[in-house]
Parts: sequence; C-alpha cells; structure tokens
Amino acid sequence: LKETHKSISIANSEGLLCNDQRQYCTARIEAILEEGGEKQSGSEKDGVLASSDHFSGIEYEKLAKEAVRQAKVLLSADYAPAGEMPVIIDKGFGGVIFHEACGHGLETTSVAKNASVFCGKLGQSIANSCVTAIDDGTIANTHGSLSIDDEGYPTEKTVLIDNGVLSSYIVDKMGHNQTGYRRTGSGRRQDYRFAPASRMRNTFLDSGDSSLEEMIGNFHQNFSGFLRGECLTHAARPPTVKRETKMGGWPTVVGTHPLTDPQVPGDNSIPWPTLTICPKVSIPVPMRLAPLTGLVI
Repeated sequence: LKETHKSISIANSEGLLCNDQRQYCTARIEAILEEGGEKQSGSEKDGVLASSDHFSGIEYEKLAKEAVRQAKVLLSADYAPAGEMPVIIDKGFGGVIFHEACGHGLETTSVAKNASVFCGKLGQSIANSCVTAIDDGTIANTHGSLSIDDEGYPTEKTVLIDNGVLSSYIVDKMGHNQTGYRRTGSGRRQDYRFAPASRMRNTFLDSGDSSLEEMIGNFHQNFSGFLRGECLTHAARPPTVKRETKMGGWPTVVGTHPLTDPQVPGDNSIPWPTLTICPKVSIPVPMRLAPLTGLVI
C-alpha cells in the first residue's frame, strides 16, 4: 500500500498565486510462482486520486487472484512468433500502445523541436476515421486527474484525434510560447526541482461501434490472434519515430495456448486505458491509460 499527499503552491512574476491538494492512494499485489525450476510473476494494482479511505473498499482478494492468474499462465506460455501479422490488441494494453506510438509525439516537448511525425499536421487526417483519442484531466478521483496543472492552469478534457483528424496537441506554457498552440492544462512536473513539461493525464481511445466479432470477421483467413496483458517495458523515440514495447501478462494467440515476451517494434509515422507512472525528461508523473480492444493491421 502506498499513500502520497502533496500540497502544491504555484506563484510567478505574472501575478499568479494558487494552491492545490493532491492525495494519491495505490495498492499493488505481486505473486511469484515456481514450477520445475522456472519462476514467473504477476501483479495487479488499484489506484485513485482520493483519501486513504479508498483502501478499505479495495477488493484485495480479487487483485491477488489476478496476480496469481498472470503468473500461472506465464508458466505454461510459449514464446511469441516473429513476423508481421494483423492482431487484435485487447483491453489492458491498447492504451500503452497509443501512449507510446502517438501520445508522446503529440506533446509539445517533441512538437516544438520538430522531433515528432505529427508536426504541422493539425487539422489533417492521421488515422482511420474510427479513431478518436482523448487526454482528460477532469475525470473524478482518477490517478491522472488534476484541478490545475503544475503551472497553475485549469485542466480540461482535450480531444487529440477526432474521427481520425488531429485536432489538438498536448500543450504546456513553454510549448504554447514556442508554437502558438492553445494551452491544454498539461504542464506536469515531479516536484519543485524540475521544470514543467507537456505531459499526458488520463489518455484513452474513445469507444467505437465495432464489436469483437466484427473485428475478427475482417479476417476470414490469416487472423493472428490477440495481444493481451500488461506492459513491462516501453520506449518511444520521437526523433527517429521508432518505438519498441515489450508485453507481459498473458498474450494469447487464438486456437493455441498463451505466449510470453512479445515485443512490438514499429514506426510512429503509422498511427495505431492501465495505471502507470511514466518518466520523460526526468519527470515521473501519475497518469492513467484506459483499456480498449482494437484491431491493428
């Protein structure tokens, strides 16, 4: 169990003076199983922006069972096959894919340096028309929510991609000054020792109108299966538009048995929500990635 309480005071030479109180509560359970000399682990967590009263309402047995399930499945899992293939990315991981493949490239930390494939594409179609992506700092009691950002600017619900069209970047004050784009209340910092930077909050792909059966139905042959599970490591490199993500949990290929250690490399120039803390430019900050099932070709 972890509880963090922050008292925030922000003042600047422009006459701004504001305060905020933030209390984060997180519960995490890890299970380690061993069979035939092989060890595997699984973990599950629950976290909110709320008081410690939240701890009394957590279903710890449910978290523990999920952690054990992950470790147990991994003990019997084979390694994932290599190659290019269409897959359906199941909820629990799809948010991480969007976070790394697109989210960081939409932050003015990258855009202002012309180090993102999304530079200069505001108002242009960059994804399938079924894709609507949102970064929302206003969802009540959610880990990535804020009353004000770390520059004292009111937070908001920002639609980043609207039906496939790039409609906004993730903009802090410096990003606004450098690019002229509208501020979105996305200035984040670890504490007073670090300068603010544009960062995501609660990031997710909005629900579409396709069922899982319709997604599978698109592939009468050569359907490769599902990628399911938790993100273990991930890295996005906007200047080179390359990314690589390693998954854990229980990635599964339909018709066979679970797989382990899939690694998903890719090109950020081809566009594609889980509780996490994401470090970038020395700023680990709380955020949430919402779960969604999606088809990737």
